[in-house]
Amino acid sequence: MDEIRPAGLTTGASQLREASVQRTVGPEERKARSVQPRDKQPHDEVSLSPQAQAVQLARNAVERAPDVRQGKVDELKREIAGGQYQVDRDLLARRILDTLA
Repeated sequence: MDEIRPAGLTTGASQLREASVQRTVGPEERKARSVQPRDKQPHDEVSLSPQAQAVQLARNAVERAPDVRQGKVDELKREIAGGQYQVDRDLLARRILDTLA
């Protein structure tokens, strides 16, 4: 069975020689890289739009918010313990039926 290769690909030892030549860095280039001050080396920069910054602030606020509204939990516990908590049976029945539909 014949191998199908994209045009321009080489095989064997010549391919390995080409790859190793491309990866070789001479001593002059290594020295030039190590001598450059950090502030002169290229770096990436990201800038967020005001809308993206607002979204990030909102997201951070949501992540810091507690999962449980402790004040509401405490209020319901007091009502249940004091016998004051009343269940609206009609509303409860409607919501149960809504979840089944």
